[in-house]
Amino acid sequence: MAPATGRAEIEKKQLKRLRRMLQSVAASNEFYRNKLLQKGITDAESLDDLAELRFTSLISATILLNCN
Repeated sequence: MAPATGRAEIEKKQLKRLRRMLQSVAASNEFYRNKLLQKGITDAESLDDLAELRFTSLISATILLNCN
């Protein structure tokens, strides 16, 4: 697959990865599944939804983002 060339294409790929990460975390990690449910987050409609995710620490954020 050719590399993304425009901002819209990059954001589209980032959103796809964010959605995949949220699905993976919700399926495999009870702690974060509960955190997401408490905030009413079941999916991401845009990258702006990332602002709704609050992490408990830098370490947990790193673990969460590297789940895939």
